[in-house]
Amino acid sequence: MPTVTHRDLLLRWCSLIRSKNAGPFDLTFDFMAHDRESYEQLRRHELLTPALFARLFATPEEQVRFFHHDAAMAIKVSLPRPVVQGELSDMDGYGGQQYAAVLDTLDLVEVADPQLTRLADLPEGHPGRRILTGRTPFFAAPSEPRCSYTTYVPTGYDGTEPAGVLVAVHGTRRDAEYTRDRYIELAEEQRLIVVAPLFPAGLGDPDDLHNYKFVESDSIRFDLVLLQILEQVEQRWNARTDRVLLCGHSGGAQFAHRFCYLHPDRVAALALSAPGRVTLLDDTADWWSGTRDTEARFGIRVAPAALRRIPVHLVIGEEDDGLADLAATETAGQDQPGRTRLERLAALAGNLRDHGLAVTTTTVPGAGHDSTATAPAMARFFAGLPR
Repeated sequence: MPTVTHRDLLLRWCSLIRSKNAGPFDLTFDFMAHDRESYEQLRRHELLTPALFARLFATPEEQVRFFHHDAAMAIKVSLPRPVVQGELSDMDGYGGQQYAAVLDTLDLVEVADPQLTRLADLPEGHPGRRILTGRTPFFAAPSEPRCSYTTYVPTGYDGTEPAGVLVAVHGTRRDAEYTRDRYIELAEEQRLIVVAPLFPAGLGDPDDLHNYKFVESDSIRFDLVLLQILEQVEQRWNARTDRVLLCGHSGGAQFAHRFCYLHPDRVAALALSAPGRVTLLDDTADWWSGTRDTEARFGIRVAPAALRRIPVHLVIGEEDDGLADLAATETAGQDQPGRTRLERLAALAGNLRDHGLAVTTTTVPGAGHDSTATAPAMARFFAGLPR
């Protein structure tokens, strides 16, 4: 179930949070809500209490004054200053930094997200059912709102009985809706919810197209973003997200196999289409060519034995050499097993088999670097798995 901290909720509901002096002897705090609904949420959930401020500022609770201004949609808190303004030990002459202590403390309290609407809770005929079934809008990722996801929810699914999940990861063009729609027929046949994350380009570096492919970039762990998306999908749609079907084309395949290495317990089956750069199970080379330093980098030691239960299918177009694309995106110091996508995918297949994984392959006749041509082979692979 997705969780949030009390700090997250306060920032969600408030448009202004500040502290300041009310004369040399008192502090005052203002928490102003975005709108009437946010104000009612702020009051109902009682994130701010006299006991909290008394504890933080070493003040008797009876000296903490609370004011609910309904017309202004704001909560004001006043209390004696711990140190009189201007004393030698006063580290905040204007009182403008004191709100930070409140936010830091609220960040330690984690609760279930109270805002999420569940499909199963919506009565028949409710307009929200149209939003949460079929092709859905994009929803912000819980922990990283610059990322998002869309889903396809099969016809007639009402959330009362859990559905399986297929995660389909886009390539460099970020065509998440197109990626999702490639698996609609499979979703209807197998009663699957398709989850298609969107990892934007240009996070940190405005020209960076490749961030998510290597799992981490600009302080973002994209594997953790996906895990939190799956938590929200589980809660909103009553989906089975403990182990998902995972696939991707090109850059999406790069992310998918690296995610699988780090989180094998969350993957039921893996299908990859034409990754340009591959990571081998190799404890003599560092990430992302190999896996030697994953424990230092991610806090996770890649364990080939944990991957052996995961069936893997590798797909590529017969004419997909990718020489021009790969030459333009190669990174110094990162060794790759071959010059073309065909050679690298063959090397990945051999490497996984050498480590005991069951790997099947499909080469699509006459196809180039085209997910339209390779997606059907991945869908057939998933459809043929035992249910």
